[in-house]
Amino acid sequence: MLSVELHAHSSLSYDGRDSVELLLEQAAAIGLDALAVTDHDEIEASRRAAELAPEYGLIGIPAMEISSAAGHVLGFGITERVPAGLSYHETLNRVRSQGGIAVVPHPFQSARHGVAAEITTAQLTAADAIEVYNSRLLTGRANRKAEKFAHTHNIAMTAGSDAHISEMVGQAITEVSTETQSVDGILNAIVAGKTSVIGTKTPWRVSFKQFSGGVKRRIMRTLSELVWSMVSDPSIDESDQSSTDNDPTLRGASAETVRDAIHNDIALAGTGGFAGCIDGMLVRDVLGRQPIFLETATQLTRDMLPDWAFNPLSLEAPAALPAGAVYNPSQRVISDDEITHAGDSHTNVDTDAESDDWNWGERRDISEFRFGSLDIDRYWSLPDPPATADNVARKRVQKAVITQTQQRTRDDSKTSTAVAFSGGIDSAIIAAGRPHSPCYVAGFDGCHDITAAQEALSAMDRSADLRVVEISHADIIEVIPRLVSTIGRTNPMDLAITIPLFLVARRVAADGFDQLALGQGADELFGGYAKVQKAPTDPRVNATTVRGARRELLETVPRQAERDILALRAGGVDPVTPFLHDDIVDPALTLPESLLVRGDQRKVALRMAADGIVPESVRTASKKAVQYGTYVSRELDRLARQDGFKRRMDNHVQKYIHALIEWWYLPYRRLSYHCPDPAGFNVIWFWFWFWGTNAPISLIHTS
Repeated sequence: MLSVELHAHSSLSYDGRDSVELLLEQAAAIGLDALAVTDHDEIEASRRAAELAPEYGLIGIPAMEISSAAGHVLGFGITERVPAGLSYHETLNRVRSQGGIAVVPHPFQSARHGVAAEITTAQLTAADAIEVYNSRLLTGRANRKAEKFAHTHNIAMTAGSDAHISEMVGQAITEVSTETQSVDGILNAIVAGKTSVIGTKTPWRVSFKQFSGGVKRRIMRTLSELVWSMVSDPSIDESDQSSTDNDPTLRGASAETVRDAIHNDIALAGTGGFAGCIDGMLVRDVLGRQPIFLETATQLTRDMLPDWAFNPLSLEAPAALPAGAVYNPSQRVISDDEITHAGDSHTNVDTDAESDDWNWGERRDISEFRFGSLDIDRYWSLPDPPATADNVARKRVQKAVITQTQQRTRDDSKTSTAVAFSGGIDSAIIAAGRPHSPCYVAGFDGCHDITAAQEALSAMDRSADLRVVEISHADIIEVIPRLVSTIGRTNPMDLAITIPLFLVARRVAADGFDQLALGQGADELFGGYAKVQKAPTDPRVNATTVRGARRELLETVPRQAERDILALRAGGVDPVTPFLHDDIVDPALTLPESLLVRGDQRKVALRMAADGIVPESVRTASKKAVQYGTYVSRELDRLARQDGFKRRMDNHVQKYIHALIEWWYLPYRRLSYHCPDPAGFNVIWFWFWFWGTNAPISLIHTS
C-alpha cells in the first residue's frame, strides 16, 4: 500500500507559492511514497519534480491540472502540456493519448471550476477517477456528494490536498494498493479502483496563510499589469507549445509537407493551413489560416529563435508572423522598424460580405490592439493564375467542393464536429456534408439568421438538427472584455463578428463537441462581397477588375482568420474551414469573372457546385453578414446609445466599448485568471472586491 499525494501546486501555478524542492521535502518528511505536482495549465515544474523525486525517496508522478472549457481536469502520467480551453472530451483524449489517466478534481465545487455543472453524468463517468476528498473544504458537502456519485456509478476514487503551499502537502492522501512501486503501477491501480482515501480539513491558519499569500501575489500582478497593452485573458490558453519548451511544433501539416513547401517554393501545398516551428524556423502558410505569434518584448538576435506561441496571450508583447512568412533567425534579424507594436494604428478590415452598409459611421484608423505585427517579406505569395475557360474552371471547382465538403467529411464522420449554420449557401453545403451533425445558429430573437436557418434546414428536411443560441444584451456585455483580451481588438466590427462566433463555440463545447465546421472563406474566394461585384466603381476597392477586387479581399483572410480562430478556440472548439483548403483555393483562383459575379448574383461558381447538394431555395438564397444577420451590430449600437454614446458622437460605439472595458477589464482579468467563463454576477462580485466600490449601474445590462 502506497501513500500518494495527488494534488499539489508549485510556484509555477499562478496561485502557488513554493518550489518543487519544498514540496518534495514536505512529502518525504511526512512519510509519503509518491507525489504529483499538478500546476494549473503548466507541466515544467511537475516534470522537474518527477526527476528529483528519487533523491527524496519518492516516486514522482508527472501531472498537471488542466483548465478545460468545462472546468478542471487532472492529468497524471503525462509529459507534454495539454492546452487549456479544450472541451472536456478532448481534454480527456489528450491526456490518454500520452498514456496518462484523467481524474476530475472537486467535481461538485462550481466556484472552484468543478465540471459537474457543465457536463452530463455520462461525461463525468467517462473520467478514469474522481476526487472524492479535497482538503480545502468548508462544510464537506461537495466531497460527500462526490463520494456518493462515485459509489453510485462505480468510479474509482482519489483524494488530494490541493496544496498551494508546502505546509498543505499531505492533508488528503490516496492510499493505493499496488505491489509495483512505479508511476505505472500507481496509475493502473487507481484506474482499477484499488484505492482508499484519507483526509483532514486544512487547518484555518494554513488556509489563511495560503489565501493571504495569494492575495498579495494577485495585487503584485495587477500593479505590474496596469497598462492598456496588457489586454489579455490568461484563462484562455490554447498555446500547445512555445519555443521556450524546446520542442518545435507544427499545426495543420506534417513536417515533411512543410519542408517540401519551403524547399520547392510551393505556396499551396495541399493543406488547410499551417504554422509553427520547423528546423529552427518559424513558418505561417500563405493565407495565414493558422496564426502564430513572436515575442517582441525582448531584443531579437541572430541565431536565436525568439519565444513564440500559437496563443498570443502567453507572450508579453506578441506580434503576428505575417502570412506566407518563413523566419530563419540564422539568416536575418527582425529589426525594431519592422515591428508594429500594440497600440499602433491599423486599418479596419471591412468584412461586410453581401452587405453594402456600415452603420457605425466613417471607417477610420481607430482600433487599439493588444497584439503587434511584423512587416517582413513573405516567402510564399498567393498564386495569381490567369482565368481559365468557364467550363474547365467550373468543373474543377465543383470537384474540389464536393471532395472537401461532402466526401471527406463523411469519411471523418466519427469526429465530434458541429456546424455553424446561418441558412446561407456556404453553411448549407457544409451541413449537407455532415448529415449527422447538429447545426447551430446565434442571434437575437427574430433576427434574419435564425429565420433563414430555420427555413433552410426545413427545406433540407433537417429541422430537428437546429440548435438556436439566443443572444441578449447581457451576453454582449459579459463577453466583450473576454473577446477584447482574446482577439486583441476593440473596434466594433471585429467584436460584432466574434460575439456570435464565440457564443456559438461556447455552446458547442458545452454540448460536448470538439470542432465547429464553418463556411469561412467562401465569400472572399468566390466573390461574395458587394464591393467585388461593383468593381471597379466601388470606392472601397482599388482594383479595376472583379478578379482584382476578389484578390484584394483574399489578402484580408490572414487577419480575419487570426481573429476568428482565437475567438473560437476561446469558446472551446477548434474551427474546421473546408472552403479555405488548398484543394479548393487552387482551382478557385482560376475562376473567370463570369463565375464570380453575374448580374446581381454573386458566388456563381459556388452556387453551380451546390446544384444537387442543397435544395434550390437554399442554393439561390442571399445572406447577410454575421454582424447584421444576428442583429449584434444593431444591438451593440443600441447599448451604446442607452449609455449616452449618441450617434452624433464620432465613433460612438467604440467609445462605449472603451468605457465598458475601462470599468470591467481589470477585475475581469483577475477573475478570468481563475474562472474561464465568469457569469455576470461573479464579475460584479469581483468588481466589488477589486475596486472596493460600486460598478456604474449604466454598464450593468440584463435585458
